Amino acid sequence: MPLLSIDSSYTECQGGTDFIVRLPENFIASQITLVDVRVPGRTTPYYIVQLECPDMIDHMIHLLGNGTAVPALGKIRYSREIQDYDVVGCGPYIFPTGPINLRQLRIRFLLPNGIPVKGLEWNMVLRV
Repeated sequence: MPLLSIDSSYTECQGGTDFIVRLPENFIASQITLVDVRVPGRTTPYYIVQLECPDMIDHMIHLLGNGTAVPALGKIRYSREIQDYDVVGCGPYIFPTGPINLRQLRIRFLLPNGIPVKGLEWNMVLRV
C-alpha cells in the first residue's frame, strides 16, 4: 500500500478549518491508515483528526467532556519523549464497501472540546 504525504501548504482551505486534498484521477483505495502527523508548536495536549472521503470516517468515536462524541480517524497526542505529536489509536480503517475511487480528502483537526482548529500548520502521512 502506497504512502501519501500531504501538508497544509498543498491543500485548499475552506472556512479556515477544512483542508481539501485533491487526488489524481482513478486513485483507488481499500483502506486508509494515519501513519504520522506533525504539528509545529505545542498548543494543546492532543488533537482529534477527522477525515472525509467523501463520507466521514468513523474509525473511532471520541468522547468530549460535555458528554457528546465526535467521529474521528484518529487522535494525536503530545509526547514529551519525542517533543512532538504522536498518533494514538489509529489502525487501518477498511472501507466497508470495498475499494473506492478517492477523488479528494477533507481533513479537519479538532481541539479536545470538539471545536475545529483554524489556521493550523501540519503535515501527515497516510497509508492508502
